[in-house]
Amino acid sequence: MRPGPSHPGTGARTTARMALAATTLLLTLLRPGPATGAETDAAAPGAAPDTSSSPAAQPPRPTFLTGPAEQLTPLARALRERLEAGKRELAGLEAQLAATQDPAAVLDLFRRIRDSKRRTERDLLKTQLEFARADGRAEDAARLAAALDSLATPRLPVPGPSRPAPRPERTVTP
Repeated sequence: MRPGPSHPGTGARTTARMALAATTLLLTLLRPGPATGAETDAAAPGAAPDTSSSPAAQPPRPTFLTGPAEQLTPLARALRERLEAGKRELAGLEAQLAATQDPAAVLDLFRRIRDSKRRTERDLLKTQLEFARADGRAEDAARLAAALDSLATPRLPVPGPSRPAPRPERTVTP
């Protein structure tokens, strides 16, 4: 039987999964991507900029990750600050990882990277929760609080139905 909306705890897990997916998307957007052909052409010395009206030639529209901070809402500005702090911490750990040869130190750095990502995720949720409470959005605050609680609570496997004891082997005598 699949858990449905009537099962307790299902909503918190779904909220946590949605929050994790949103955070993962934001962190993915923060990673610098490879240069496109238009960027390398424009960066070439003496090359004339492409003035065509194709969508690829248009500059990207500013978002809360790329736009000027003074044009952002307070929530977007706070989220951006938390993301940038997480990126700086992660970059430092990844630089240490690249320079490390000791297997025990590598394992420790992997754990620290994992913890840094989790901390960033919690910080993003806490920031959103603070703003939801300050704005009087009780329903959003409850969902965010449930997501934070589910991150703090380890997910243990749910035991399935017990199985009957195996039957003894039958021996056939001739």
